[in-house]
Amino acid sequence: MHNGVKVGIVLALGGLGYGAWKLYVNKLGSKSESELFEMVAAGGARGSAGESELTLRASSGKTAVGVFRGRLTDPSPAVRILACRILGSQKDKDAAKGLLALLQDPKEDAEVKEAVCGAFVKIRVKEAVPPLLAHLDYTSETVRVAASEALRSITGQAYSNKEPDKWREWWESNKATFVVKE
Repeated sequence: MHNGVKVGIVLALGGLGYGAWKLYVNKLGSKSESELFEMVAAGGARGSAGESELTLRASSGKTAVGVFRGRLTDPSPAVRILACRILGSQKDKDAAKGLLALLQDPKEDAEVKEAVCGAFVKIRVKEAVPPLLAHLDYTSETVRVAASEALRSITGQAYSNKEPDKWREWWESNKATFVVKE
């Protein structure tokens, strides 16, 4: 391949990169959090782009975690799932009350409950143990597995989702003195 062709390819690729960056600046970067959450709720490629931008803003500190706490009650399950994921990644213990409300809501979507359990893997609070124990009997296996993963993270115990009786026995013996280790 000639050097001229190589230079042409590099310039073309650079132009594509610049075009993608320009698209980001003009489209996603200028959207409000509400607009981005609406994109997530709409799903598809737009939802993925909105989720990526919100995650980027959360990790960079450009969007306060309070915005995500407020989205735990959003009508869209996709938005609630995103809020759970981001609050978990930020280890936001102040979100525990809202997350527990989702977990304990009998009408809540199984995928949202799974995301809540995932958040509690990182947000390790004692108050989550009883509702997580209750979810070891949930109809969805993915929720049962996620609940046991959260319980292992919070308690340091190694029982599986297939051992709910052992989990409950351990909890009954230890709940009065149990302290979450940092």
